[in-house]
Amino acid sequence: MNGNIERVEPPPSRPKPPEEPIASIGPGPQVRPEPAVSVVPPVTSPIETKTEAAPAATLDPMQALTGRDTSSPKRVEEDEEEPGPAMVQNPAAREPAPAPTTPAVEPPLDLKPLPQDPKPEVAQPQPAQPVQPPQPAPPPAEPAKPSLADQYATIPHVPFVHLEKDPAPPLQAWIPWNFGPKYAGKRDTNVLLEDAKRVFEEAQRKHESWEKMTSLELVRVDTHHVTVHARLTEALARGVGQKLEDLTGLLQRDTRSVALTQTRPDTHELVILWDDIDYNKLIDAFEKQQPGEHWKLARMATGGMSRYTGYFNARQGLPPGPEHMALFQFGKLLILEATDGKAPAWLNEGFAALGENMVTHQNLCYSFRYEPNAVKFGENWNQDIRKFAMESKLKTWDLIFPLDLVGMSSLDYLTCYSMVSYLYKASPAMFLKLVDNIRNGMDSKTAVEKAYGRPLKDIQQMWGQWALQQR
Repeated sequence: MNGNIERVEPPPSRPKPPEEPIASIGPGPQVRPEPAVSVVPPVTSPIETKTEAAPAATLDPMQALTGRDTSSPKRVEEDEEEPGPAMVQNPAAREPAPAPTTPAVEPPLDLKPLPQDPKPEVAQPQPAQPVQPPQPAPPPAEPAKPSLADQYATIPHVPFVHLEKDPAPPLQAWIPWNFGPKYAGKRDTNVLLEDAKRVFEEAQRKHESWEKMTSLELVRVDTHHVTVHARLTEALARGVGQKLEDLTGLLQRDTRSVALTQTRPDTHELVILWDDIDYNKLIDAFEKQQPGEHWKLARMATGGMSRYTGYFNARQGLPPGPEHMALFQFGKLLILEATDGKAPAWLNEGFAALGENMVTHQNLCYSFRYEPNAVKFGENWNQDIRKFAMESKLKTWDLIFPLDLVGMSSLDYLTCYSMVSYLYKASPAMFLKLVDNIRNGMDSKTAVEKAYGRPLKDIQQMWGQWALQQR
């Protein structure tokens, strides 16, 4: 199982430890720390699902949610024509305007004088009312933050994995995006080059800080969106960087946006230790800076998470290797940054599990908080959730939204993963709208309903039918 520790502020010149441990679970006896949550009460209103085979003409659950035929081989082309994340159009707005029609001519009104004009009423004097002092104007509402996708536009994704010992790449290679349509022609592109130089120098400075703090020689791997400081062979470290870039490319391809890949290598980091000895050296350094009982839990876990940093024990590179935990922690960094740190646990955990599965087609990691949480999973999470759907044991989303990783059951984790998978795969563009809504402070229910344009109950039912089809 694998463990993680979270922190709110980015690491200063000398990295600081996270404030509370988080644990993520992976292969073998590994554990990942994250603040834990109380056990979820039993489901009071399970989602009803039918296990009978649907007729051939049955509407696919994804098609029902988005209005698109997801079974057609033209699905990819249709997805590519979807509007950008902050510009999801109302389907009605795409329908052709009706042809103009000639308005019907109404007959003239037959105006006749009244038989007798009514006498005007004499107004009765009213008692004087006390004058109320003027009320202060309410404070103006905080304007919604602009969509991240409006600020930047994607450059066609080219994997960027650079080891410290590699020849220095040109500064242009460090630039992960261009200015978005609203800023095209209004911003000096030299700003991007200057920023790339600053990012490169800051990543190097932080790498030296990690080596000094741990007294370990680390391999530095830079990608466009995270720096990896690894106590691994160069080949293993490069492989981790390539997997992280694979996830970046998939997210940008699906969303046609950089809104889900807003992390940067000068602010977001992964620290990978080789074995228990190296891992405990890092925990010792954290505990020296910030004493606390929670480090006992961190030593039991595989790794930890903060707002800007993830770290974990690679277990000497034992199968399945460090890629799973690196992808899982990177997914958490991505969704936290995309939501400005406001991602609720169900979205944070579910998106991390989705990212791990998108690249490896497996799930070996999960998180807990405050106390170890030993849960068991099958080898295939999609088949696990299908089994619960066939038995009509799926939990309603109103029970999942409040979870915070404390005492969660295996069904809770599976549901977080399945919910996020469904919402993302049904429509990446609508999923970006959901992320934007969370970023702007909406609660989970409102954010989902506004992004997908349907009541939560309807979305849940379509998700339940979709879950029956998973393999």
